[in-house]
Amino acid sequence: MNPRWIWPVFLLALVALIATTAWSTQRALRLQREHSATLAEASRETQIRLALFKMDSIIAPLLQQESNRPAEDYHDDEPSPLQQRTPRYINVHFTCSASSIDEIASPQVPDPNWITTSTVDGSRLRLKVVSDNCACDTLSDSIFGPENAAWPEDRMRPMWINDLLVLARRVRVQGVSEIQGFWLDWPALERHLLAEVATLLPSATLIPLSNPEDPNHPDTSERDANRSLASLPIGIEPGPVTGAPPPAPFSLRGPLAASWAGLLLAALATGSLLFGILRLSRRRGDFVSAVTHELRTPLTGLQMNADLLADNVVSDPEQRAQISRRIQGESRRLGHLVENVLAYAGLEHGPGARRMEATSLHAILERATPRLRERAALAAFELTVEKAQDSPLETDPVAVEQILFNLVDNACKYAIDPERPQLELHQSGRQILLRDYGPGIPPSERRKLFQPFHKSAAAAAGSAPGVGLGLALSRRLAAQLGAELKLTDTEGSGATFSLRFNS
Repeated sequence: MNPRWIWPVFLLALVALIATTAWSTQRALRLQREHSATLAEASRETQIRLALFKMDSIIAPLLQQESNRPAEDYHDDEPSPLQQRTPRYINVHFTCSASSIDEIASPQVPDPNWITTSTVDGSRLRLKVVSDNCACDTLSDSIFGPENAAWPEDRMRPMWINDLLVLARRVRVQGVSEIQGFWLDWPALERHLLAEVATLLPSATLIPLSNPEDPNHPDTSERDANRSLASLPIGIEPGPVTGAPPPAPFSLRGPLAASWAGLLLAALATGSLLFGILRLSRRRGDFVSAVTHELRTPLTGLQMNADLLADNVVSDPEQRAQISRRIQGESRRLGHLVENVLAYAGLEHGPGARRMEATSLHAILERATPRLRERAALAAFELTVEKAQDSPLETDPVAVEQILFNLVDNACKYAIDPERPQLELHQSGRQILLRDYGPGIPPSERRKLFQPFHKSAAAAAGSAPGVGLGLALSRRLAAQLGAELKLTDTEGSGATFSLRFNS
């Protein structure tokens, strides 16, 4: 692929991946919120059902006792033991005969002992208060009419008549059909029921239901059936439910955050890898072009000077000796270049084993000084060496010589100063300093000074010969020997390199 398309394709793929992950994250969080809401609603409905069950358990014994009351108790003049034990929350009992409908339907004289009220459909209920009991003139046939004929006898049926909560049943007493029942003290019962469920539903309210509590009733919705008492036509408005909703089985925020972190790290790693690959590709291209330029120059000189000698073009012995020296210099230059490239390639494939010897920097300098001075002399530099006695050192002398030669060679190429062509090599203990008096190294170049292959063909052609490998190789060799090679600040002009061995 063309390198110019690598970054656009990478960014396009990254945007698509981020968009897909964002959509998946949003979808997962929405599903979790819905799941949590479902759990909260289920918990709320559970509390409502518990409250309804608790209230029904309170009302059921009362209704069961009244349903078991014998029909004859409603006709006894003397109260029976059961009548004397009138349960709490019952105001009065009543009975009415169907035969008295026509007679009582329109009384001529109002009697203050009678209570007349109307039902929802307009029929009337008239109760007569007698001591703790009351007698009922009539109940409309619409309450126990043909449409409800299936309602069993002797079973109390609750109903609202205006604001009165009445429970009535159809019975036969001596072959006569009657309606018997009782009138509940609903306000007191309501307070008692709400107090019993206050821990579950502290803000609940009870509301009368206009329709019978019958699941088959056409006007009874499923919600009303789930939020109404089973024994009375009473619905419940739960209000806010106390207690925290049950937590979700697990939270997706942690895994999603980890997924996003992994995505960002993967994107960063991929971007860094692409950047490194492109930079390495560019550096390899620069290296190939620079090496090609560096090889072409000495090979051209070698070939030209060798042809002069082979063809006997030059007969003067002095000139022939000069040509021989040029051939020798170009050969050494070429050999040094090949030596550095091979050494760096060896480091790239692995550090390998070094031939460590017990020696000293003083001994290494004694052996390397002639070669270093010869290289300096080829560039018209004077190399002064100051040696000092030091403690024994275990290192690879060949690698140290190669580092020192690269430093001197680098100074000979770039530290050109006609007024002071001088190099100073100073040893102090386990440290060697090499100083030149050239133009120095600008701050913009210091960052990439030890990077390999940072010179292109144009840079190599427009500057001193080399491919930018000597300093990089020297630093890596120094690190392999347990030493540190760095550029130090120098007062005045020039540059100073420090090679320090750790103790």
